[in-house]
Amino acid sequence: MRQTTQKIKRVLASITALSVVATGVLVFAPSAFAGPVTNVSVSGTGITANSAATNTSVTPTFSFQTSNNLTVDGQFIQVTMNGFVVETGQTLDASDLTLTGCSTNSLEGTPGTASNGVHEVQVTNGNSGNSNPVVLITLDANGSTQPTCNAGTLTLAVASGQLRTSNTADNYAMGILTSVDAGAGLFYVGDENDVFVTGSVEATLSFVIRNSADTADQANVNGGTVGPNLCQLSPNPMTTTNLSTCAYRLKVATNADSGYTVNYQASGGFTNGNHVMNNASTSGENVTAGTEDYGVVLTQGSATGGTVTRGTNFTGTATDTFYFAATTATAVYSSNGPNAPAATDTTNTALITHEAAIQADTPAGVYTQTVTYTVAPQF
Repeated sequence: MRQTTQKIKRVLASITALSVVATGVLVFAPSAFAGPVTNVSVSGTGITANSAATNTSVTPTFSFQTSNNLTVDGQFIQVTMNGFVVETGQTLDASDLTLTGCSTNSLEGTPGTASNGVHEVQVTNGNSGNSNPVVLITLDANGSTQPTCNAGTLTLAVASGQLRTSNTADNYAMGILTSVDAGAGLFYVGDENDVFVTGSVEATLSFVIRNSADTADQANVNGGTVGPNLCQLSPNPMTTTNLSTCAYRLKVATNADSGYTVNYQASGGFTNGNHVMNNASTSGENVTAGTEDYGVVLTQGSATGGTVTRGTNFTGTATDTFYFAATTATAVYSSNGPNAPAATDTTNTALITHEAAIQADTPAGVYTQTVTYTVAPQF
């Protein structure tokens, strides 16, 4: 024991201007060292790329590359485990450590038996609950074997259940010091090495009913600037020899990532108050002059950033005429992505064409219908 104590004193006396401050940062005179320790890292259970969550159990292995050989009895390797805490109820000692990279990797706690070829270990802050433990490994020779830790990669593994990470998020310097060189690496605990970049884009949504060429807003009833949009069938009055039509475009602009649905709701059928004109079949038919029928043709167009799908009541070709008198909200078409139509755009808009045909006995009168459109975005 006396020999071991004297050996440790010799080692400590040989370290010029070296001290370990409270935070575990190593302070030393650069001239005392011949080269750096590089590639300092830590890995193991609970640790990824030198990073771990706060206050979590870990099983670390410290790895580092030395630039110089350690071949003299009494030379040392010191590993400062900043960012780690000894688990409650545990004591970190030589039995919890595994060294690799030296000619002999056997470790024993201080004070050991001097000159027995088993490296001696001294742990500072190794008691239960202590932060930033420091492990000092002193090379110990016996009469016939000289200890050797050649320049290259060394590792020091800590057994499972001995350490956990600090409860305080920070970027901790892990110090590696030997008799002839020194270095450090960072252990990232928590998220102090992360930068969370944030910004926002406001939701946009607009809907307008435009003329069939999308060159202007659809005209209003009686030429006013407010009130319902007007779709005036032409020719008007309707005749048995002509198909009367009017058209407009539904123009939705939105940055809703999941798209939108355009619904319609009708006031009822196309009626003069007493007689409701026959509705076109839901299966899609062509309205022809001379046979009483009323309906719409949906030309759905497309949507920038999305795929447009007709509502279930409007499946068919672009020239099919459909029943258009539902009095509850019914999907006309939907898009699964955003839409950014141009100022004049006959592609990314939907064309609605109303068609009416009468026959000789269709009752006289002014026929009307109000269709209300709503847009449901999916942001």
